[in-house]
Amino acid sequence: MNYNRANGFSGIGKFLLSDKTISEDSLNFNIIDYTTPRLSLVSIDLMYRGENSAIPGDLTIDTEVKLKFIVDENLDVYFTLYTLMLKYAQEKTSDTFTLKLTDNKHKVIAQMNYYNCFISELSELSYSTTNDETTTYIDVSLSYSKFTPQRV
Repeated sequence: MNYNRANGFSGIGKFLLSDKTISEDSLNFNIIDYTTPRLSLVSIDLMYRGENSAIPGDLTIDTEVKLKFIVDENLDVYFTLYTLMLKYAQEKTSDTFTLKLTDNKHKVIAQMNYYNCFISELSELSYSTTNDETTTYIDVSLSYSKFTPQRV
């Protein structure tokens, strides 16, 4: 089955780039899996009056996020991501990625912003004549330096 806007599949949300050479619609409606970055508050052990106690330390945030896209039958999603990855490698540049998360009525409920971001890994595409699976997926890893979530 070819999942795209024409078939009514809306995915998780809108994936936007600050790079205007890539059409907003080229990656939208194909994201099927997304996990927000892990946040950790490190505790610091403190000795006070002979007793150990812990106090909050620094907040650490993962610097990689993973997305899963459905690959359309024309491989447009794959070639868009591939082209972006090559651009980052050749130009030694990064981008600002915004993921607008939507509810089941397509209303934007949150916006996840990733700064100084680039595609660090594209998974392989797997095709098989012995498998009944007709949908192809690609896993994408994004590395970034700053993350800001916003409620919309």
